[in-house]
Amino acid sequence: MKSHGSLTPLADALAAVRARCRPLPAEEAALSDAADRILAAPVVAPRDLPAADISMMDGFALRAQDAAGTVRVTLEIAAGDRPPSRPLQSGEAARIFTGAPIPGGADCVVMQEHCVREGDRLRVDPAFAPKPGQHIRRRGEEMAAGAEVLAAGVLLRPAELGGREKSFGGGPAPLGRIQEFTWEGEVVWDYTFFNDKQLPHHDICKMPNGNVLMIVWEKKARKD
Repeated sequence: MKSHGSLTPLADALAAVRARCRPLPAEEAALSDAADRILAAPVVAPRDLPAADISMMDGFALRAQDAAGTVRVTLEIAAGDRPPSRPLQSGEAARIFTGAPIPGGADCVVMQEHCVREGDRLRVDPAFAPKPGQHIRRRGEEMAAGAEVLAAGVLLRPAELGGREKSFGGGPAPLGRIQEFTWEGEVVWDYTFFNDKQLPHHDICKMPNGNVLMIVWEKKARKD
């Protein structure tokens, strides 16, 4: 068996690799080009999500205290509509769909299966008397404006990219870059985060001469 001589302890080799790394400046890239990249700065929510109180069900928005009697349906609100400019009055209800904004004056949503409608008249089944707040998703419940959506150092996978695109739009994302340097004549790439914070997970690959180590993220080397 061919001898490769004495081997450097793993901890010492890792320390030597990291000592030669220098942070590189971040760069921006479109979300379509950001897959498998590392986020260089936190992504902060520019607005509340949802942007208004919205219905979690198809049904009717009304005041819970009015559900014991007959109410009149005066509005219809679909997902994507602007919040109605006129609030509901006592004894009124609005036909509402999942994701639609809750009209002013309403404090609950009753599922359509628990209601009987005849023309513009509506009765709620007494067995399903609503409580204030029922089936309403509050403004900012998922994410408040200014809250951190993604932390710096996150690996951008489809879930992170798709969630950001869907919720807040697809502007450029600040990304970290790969550090390249030489050690004992060999080129080594290190997925070290731009602010010198080492990635939370890595794979260790020994180079052919047995002395040089390469730290990679998910065994994917990519040079920018």
